[in-house]
Amino acid sequence: MSQIQVNEIASDDEVVMEKIRQLRLSVWRSVFQVADDLTDACEEFDRFAKHWGAFDGDRIVGSARLTIHDQMTDVPDSEVYEGILSHLSGPIGSLNRLVVAASHQGRGIGRELDMVRIDAAQKAGCAWIVGSTPVGKRRVLQLQSLGFISKGKGRDYSGPKWYSSQQSEVMVLTL
Repeated sequence: MSQIQVNEIASDDEVVMEKIRQLRLSVWRSVFQVADDLTDACEEFDRFAKHWGAFDGDRIVGSARLTIHDQMTDVPDSEVYEGILSHLSGPIGSLNRLVVAASHQGRGIGRELDMVRIDAAQKAGCAWIVGSTPVGKRRVLQLQSLGFISKGKGRDYSGPKWYSSQQSEVMVLTL
C-alpha cells in the first residue's frame, strides 16, 4: 500500500482545485445516487476557504475544506443550523466538503483531513467548529471520536437538488 500525503491546497491553484471538484462529483454521485446532470462542484466558498488534498502519488484521493466565519448565518448550508447553533459568534470554523475516493475509504484519510482542519481552525483562533452531515451515523461517530457533540437534527438542506431535503445531523466542537 502506498503512502498517502496530505497537503494544503491554495484556492487559486486552478489545476488542483479542478481535480478536487471532479473528485467531489465522483463521490457525491455514488453516495447520493444523483443524476448525471450534476456537472459542477464549484461553490462560492471555494474562493476563500482553506483546502486540503490527500494524494496517492500524484492522484488526489481525498479532499476537505475549512471555512471561517464571524457568524453562523455565513457558514455553508447555514439553514441546517437555524435554531440550534444560531447563537454562536465568531470566529467559527466550518468543516465541509470532505470526500474520499471509494478506492481509498477505510484507510483513515477522512480522519487525517478532519484533524488538519481542526488544527488549522485552532491556529486561526476559532472558538468553535461546526459541521453537519447528511451521510449518516458512521460520519456522526467519526466526528464524535474527535470530540464533536451532536446537537440533534438540523433543518433539511435547501441547497442543490441532489441533497436538498436530506436530514442533517448538527455537530459542534468547542475549542
